[in-house]
Amino acid sequence: MKPLETLLEQAEALRREWHDLPKRTDSALLKGDKDALLDAQIRERQIPYEFLLNLKQRAEAVAEMIRADIEAVAQQREAVRAKLVAVIEALEKAWRELEPLQRQWCELGGSSEDQPLYQLQRGGFVYVCDNRQSRLRSELETVEDALRNLEPLLKGVGEGESKAIVMARQALQDGGESLPAVRNYLAIERHYITREHQP
Repeated sequence: MKPLETLLEQAEALRREWHDLPKRTDSALLKGDKDALLDAQIRERQIPYEFLLNLKQRAEAVAEMIRADIEAVAQQREAVRAKLVAVIEALEKAWRELEPLQRQWCELGGSSEDQPLYQLQRGGFVYVCDNRQSRLRSELETVEDALRNLEPLLKGVGEGESKAIVMARQALQDGGESLPAVRNYLAIERHYITREHQP
């Protein structure tokens, strides 16, 4: 699979070629260059398909990155679980030693002003967690939704369906923003582009 950055460069090259295509066609007509005119007409048909295919490949690349992140988070969680179990066991052991000493301290007239006193209580966890696993799974679902929407559009362009071709050409113009499922995917893609450029 090609790196995301390479696929983005290909997408920009396709968009530039699409933008320059009317000039190529006009130049071929003026010169009477049948080969150049035929090539421009062929590219007019190919570029929208290639752009959609590029979008699909980018989404597949990002999906793989997200799956790798999900796996990494799962491994980190297991490592933290092992440490957490050890710390809780140590805490409970310390509590079994601390609680009778604190009780004895109070019975002997000691106060919490002279010595800090603690209370250990099991209960609900009140810390607000940014659940990376859930966020990543949500991102993956968005990317997979884009892939599901791109598949029939690619097929339609390949089979020459006029509506699909119009949608693909519009996507070429706006980078894919006109396709709702792709627009949602692009927001996630931007995050992964930024991450790829971080040292």
